[in-house]
Amino acid sequence: MNKKKDLVISLQWIHSYALSYLSRYSSSSKNLEIVIKRRIKKISNSNELISQEIESWIHITIDKLEKTKLIDDLEFAKAKAISLFKSGKPSRIIYSKLKSLGISDEHIENAIKNVSYNYIEDNSDEDIDYKAAKIFARKKNISINNFNSGNLKQTNNQIQKFQRAGFSFATISKIVNLNLIEYDS
Repeated sequence: MNKKKDLVISLQWIHSYALSYLSRYSSSSKNLEIVIKRRIKKISNSNELISQEIESWIHITIDKLEKTKLIDDLEFAKAKAISLFKSGKPSRIIYSKLKSLGISDEHIENAIKNVSYNYIEDNSDEDIDYKAAKIFARKKNISINNFNSGNLKQTNNQIQKFQRAGFSFATISKIVNLNLIEYDS
């Protein structure tokens, strides 16, 4: 027994579904396209591919929404980059997350520059990853001052937390103030 609704998919239905989705979530144009296609596959009675006509309706709907500024990939990328930065994510994680949401490389670079411009002081030697690592350490209750306290096992565990979070070795060594000559002996 098939419990799926027998729903006729039309341009109007796609438009109203897109608006209801955007009223709840912020999205990029590519991500919205994926969400609409997933929804259509879920409610369709057949497991066939989406037809060219429905594909064109999806693109028409997304174009309308972009013209009315309900979808703006650059603003979405900036907001998402700031959100990820505030949660302590390094720039390469921000880049990969935005890329997976279908944002272009140009918009991603602008979003990361926006984060750097708004949250990094001009006269400091901090970069975006260093600042994100400090936020990550605060959120994970990692005391930066206790890294060189002599407990090598605890220091290694804390360094591994940074590595698993996606921070580069250069950023970690900057945070920890690693003196590699001390660890070689």
